[in-house]
Amino acid sequence: MVRLSGKSAATRISLNGVAEWLHNVISSKVFLVVGFLWFFFQSSVIALTTRFGLPPDETYHYDFIKLFTDSGWLPFLSSQDGHYVLGEAVKTPFFIYHYLFSLPNHFLGDGDFAIIFLRMLNVILGLGSLYLLYKIAKFVKLSDFAANLVIFLSASTLMFVFISGSISYDNLFILVTLFAILTLLKILKKPRLPELLYLATALLVGLLIKKNFIVVAALILGIVLIKLLRDKNFLSAVKTVNLATIKSRPSYLVLSFFILILSIVFVQRYVVNTIKYGNFEPKCTAVLAVEKCRENHVFARDEMLDNMQRPPAEKKRYQYISDWSILMSERTYGVFAHTSFAPRANILFLIQTLLILGFAAIIRGLNLKNKNLNLILLISFIYIGALMLENYMRYERYGSFTFAIQGRYALPFVLLIYIAMAYYACQVIRRKQIVYLVASLAIIVFFLSSLPSYIQLTNKDWRNQPTNNARSSLVKFLGQD
Repeated sequence: MVRLSGKSAATRISLNGVAEWLHNVISSKVFLVVGFLWFFFQSSVIALTTRFGLPPDETYHYDFIKLFTDSGWLPFLSSQDGHYVLGEAVKTPFFIYHYLFSLPNHFLGDGDFAIIFLRMLNVILGLGSLYLLYKIAKFVKLSDFAANLVIFLSASTLMFVFISGSISYDNLFILVTLFAILTLLKILKKPRLPELLYLATALLVGLLIKKNFIVVAALILGIVLIKLLRDKNFLSAVKTVNLATIKSRPSYLVLSFFILILSIVFVQRYVVNTIKYGNFEPKCTAVLAVEKCRENHVFARDEMLDNMQRPPAEKKRYQYISDWSILMSERTYGVFAHTSFAPRANILFLIQTLLILGFAAIIRGLNLKNKNLNLILLISFIYIGALMLENYMRYERYGSFTFAIQGRYALPFVLLIYIAMAYYACQVIRRKQIVYLVASLAIIVFFLSSLPSYIQLTNKDWRNQPTNNARSSLVKFLGQD
């Protein structure tokens, strides 16, 4: 038998001690709070310092909010000819984010303060998404160590941080998606009236936020339908919900009232539009004259792309999947906006390596008996697959590989996949010291890829004028060039 030397044994004991200490730190409530505070600090810095209009579609979203502000307190816009954006706003189903944000905007007026205030409201939505992610992690039985790790990695995913510090309906989309999935998990465990009402509300709200939610709603409704058809006990429990139980509590009545209002709006925006225009989201030319439509740069761009000679889509499907995955990682862990940057090559390589290890852990440890976690993976992979397919169809149509590939579109499901990666990594790696050390490496890498990278890779063109003025004053005070 070969014995360890005294020095080797001491080194091993030392490494084990360090690993256990790291486990205790990451598992602590303090580290969980640090994760939330780190996210709040980063997204607040971005909200306070970033030049208006630089985040994706921020000008459009702000203008849409102002349209509702100028039209009063109700979610209705008078149909006017003269402006493409207004014509689109009158008919589009995807307006509820802008209407909700128009309510506080009545008290803000125009200017920098209004923009900062609305951005900080989006930061709160991001915090809410993190909280729901933590609730999902604990619902699927993640340990404190794994759940806290998921929160810190999510809080350091740069595109999530960046969009949370911006005026964007993606923030409400992420929040409602995570809420709907958490509610679905609870219903599948035990269908109760509050969760059924919450799920109905979430689905209707989500369908009025963003087109991407249609896939989420279809998956959730399909899962519930399959459960109803296959599980008689589940069906019996759902049947106990009736008007009498709804009347039993005022909160149920309030939720039911909101569901009724949302259902009316859904019918008006989806069903009526489809009957009248042949599409739930009418084309601009179905609402306004083509000359008015061309006043909008998006319409003009798409019309130009449709009419110009385009390069052929030459990538094979397997090559497209590989290249798409790499570009998505760049646009998730970097920033893709009206000005963009990818993470530094060494940081991106480490992140991609950690993600590959995470996927390997999922494949190696996949347990079909863990229905909740498998359901999360199923929904996540189908949604991401649908997103990839939609991007591929655009590639075939326009011949541009990078066109419309956005990391922010996949964000809620990237965060959910972190849960599966953390869970299965803890299951399949027998030596827990390795798990703790790799988790610590992931924390360091993700930390460096977040706000530190953002500060390092941006310049004065990214910052608003007050920030640039303050920075210049500080540099002068310190006596630097």
